[in-house]
Amino acid sequence: MRAHQHAFNSALALRRVFFNHAVERAGSSSTQLSSMFLPSLSIATQVRTFRYPSKGKGAGDAKTAKQLPRDEDITYRLVQVREEDGRLSEPTPTKSVLAGLNRRIESLVVLALPKTGAGNGPRYPVCKVVDKRAEQKAAAEKQKEQRKKAVQTKEMELNWGIDSHDLDHRLKQLRTFLEKGLKVEVILLNKKGKKKKPSQDEAQGVVDRVKETMGEVPGAKESKVMDGQILSTLRLFLEGPAGGVQQEAEAN
Repeated sequence: MRAHQHAFNSALALRRVFFNHAVERAGSSSTQLSSMFLPSLSIATQVRTFRYPSKGKGAGDAKTAKQLPRDEDITYRLVQVREEDGRLSEPTPTKSVLAGLNRRIESLVVLALPKTGAGNGPRYPVCKVVDKRAEQKAAAEKQKEQRKKAVQTKEMELNWGIDSHDLDHRLKQLRTFLEKGLKVEVILLNKKGKKKKPSQDEAQGVVDRVKETMGEVPGAKESKVMDGQILSTLRLFLEGPAGGVQQEAEAN
């Protein structure tokens, strides 16, 4: 052991002699020479900095369902899947969950994002496996319902001096609109070019015919009180039953 230690000390002494001599000649290159002659005394330290991908905002932030990620847009490594009974699965690799889906009819959707900092929320993203077909059907039904609620308004102009044949034709149109559940604004006025001006009773008769037609449609009503004067400009605001006559009959 002593012989080995003596040999090591001798080698180290010789290395220092050569090193000092080289430093005197190299001057500012002493650092480079140190790594050449004394590698055991030079320790190279490498520091790696890991940057984790942004996980987005926490569950407490205002995010709509459309903004929440699904399938490959889910960048979290682990997720919890909500079962049909409401229970949450153990944290599972996202890739494993996606690999187990029937991608033709199933999709993984994030329901809640994990909390950030001291905010409230789950530790892992809470997801749900949804049936694409049921999802599309629900969206179509919702859109259909919205179209039904968007009640259209029709406008119908009648001349005070309209003849009986034309009046019958226009009132038939009015009935059709009301049966569809539409709103109709009937405007009675004096049109230019009509030489004969009807009497007060004749004008009142036109108003009565309009209201009689409305009364023939189940569920139809005046949505507002009529506005204006007879033999001037008069507006009647009529409204058919919500959803049309067929839906009105089914409700009763």
